[in-house]
Amino acid sequence: MSWYYLQDGKVEGPVPEKALGQLLADRIVSNSTLLCKEGSQDWIPLQKCLLTFQSTKRPKRLTGKAKLSIASTLLIGLTFGIWLIISRADPPQTEDPSVATPKQSDPALPKQEKATASQLFFEGLKHYVGGLDNVPINYGKAASLFDQAARLGHPPSQFHLGQCYLEGRGVEHDIEKFALWTLRSAEAGHAPAQKSAVAIFLHGMGAEQDRVRAYMWANLAASSRHQDIVPEAKSLREKITRLLTTDQLNKAQKLSSSWQPSPPYKE
Repeated sequence: MSWYYLQDGKVEGPVPEKALGQLLADRIVSNSTLLCKEGSQDWIPLQKCLLTFQSTKRPKRLTGKAKLSIASTLLIGLTFGIWLIISRADPPQTEDPSVATPKQSDPALPKQEKATASQLFFEGLKHYVGGLDNVPINYGKAASLFDQAARLGHPPSQFHLGQCYLEGRGVEHDIEKFALWTLRSAEAGHAPAQKSAVAIFLHGMGAEQDRVRAYMWANLAASSRHQDIVPEAKSLREKITRLLTTDQLNKAQKLSSSWQPSPPYKE
């Protein structure tokens, strides 16, 4: 059995089931990484997959380390289940006058009363990257789906919508809307958006130039768990450090240490 996995908004794979454990150990994926079984359209967290794998295999004599690993996985699964029950309610929706009125859900979505932001996001990704489930690239549909999910407070959708505005894919190029949606995603703690926020304040892209805030975002991105982002974020942080006075650097470091993400997205 092979699986696709989502990493920084891109669909990777397929990889064999046995390789998932090594990807987790190498920190390429995490317990919250979403997976899709080859031939399926359902995306589920890695931690749920691990519980499924264990329930379908014969019991073996386990070492102490293996027992501890399974216990940790079970605890994670229990935590996820509790979180899922608590977060069943949809988050409040707010209108943003700076962005066009959202369109109705794409008819390609599964028939149900209301599509969740995650479903909208993954349908959007199919149109954005092309090839997955034989869906061709259609930036217009991708941007529309990202827009709907972004308005529900979904950080990855907010980041991808910002990229659509930056690159003019499916929407007209708009640097201010790029900054708007990227910063919303960054404030929610989405590491790719935090790295993009560095450029916004370092070069004044859709927002007033502010090297102190550019350093703050670079520092936060460098401290994230996204190992593919960390090296570049550290390099940007060193570059910005050389541009700051001692007082500015102290202020930037205080902003970084006191920063708190916006309330987490819930479905």
